[in-house]
Amino acid sequence: MSLAVVAIAIVLLVVLVVWARMHAFLAFILVSAGAALALGMPATEVAGAVRKGIGDILGGLSIVIVARGHARQARRRKRRRSADC
Repeated sequence: MSLAVVAIAIVLLVVLVVWARMHAFLAFILVSAGAALALGMPATEVAGAVRKGIGDILGGLSIVIVARGHARQARRRKRRRSADC
C-alpha cells in the first residue's frame, strides 16, 4: 500500500509541474503533505515533518550556494586583476 501511495505521489508531482504548470516547490509541498496524510501520519504532525524536511534540505543546500557564491566572487576578482594589467 505505501509503495502505491509513493508512486501516485510521484506521478501527481510530475503532472502538477509539467501539465498544470504549477511551481515545482509549491507542488512538492502539496504532494508531500498529501502523501504524509495518505500514509497515516496525523494531521497535526504533517506541518512539522514538512518543515523539518525542508530545513534539512536547505541546510545542506545553503553550504553549496555559499561556496558557489564565493567561487564566483573569486573568479570576478581574478578577471578584474587580469583586465587591469
